[in-house]
Amino acid sequence: MLTLFRPFMLMLVLYGLFCLFGLWRGWREQKRLARRRRRQ
Repeated sequence: MLTLFRPFMLMLVLYGLFCLFGLWRGWREQKRLARRRRRQ
């Protein structure tokens, strides 16, 4: 069972990291855009 479970866990962890990275990038972009609006 572990042999089947391990690859699944790896995929889940990679997917989670990818989602977190995407959210972090989106948050940074929003912050940058907000800064630009304030300047103008």
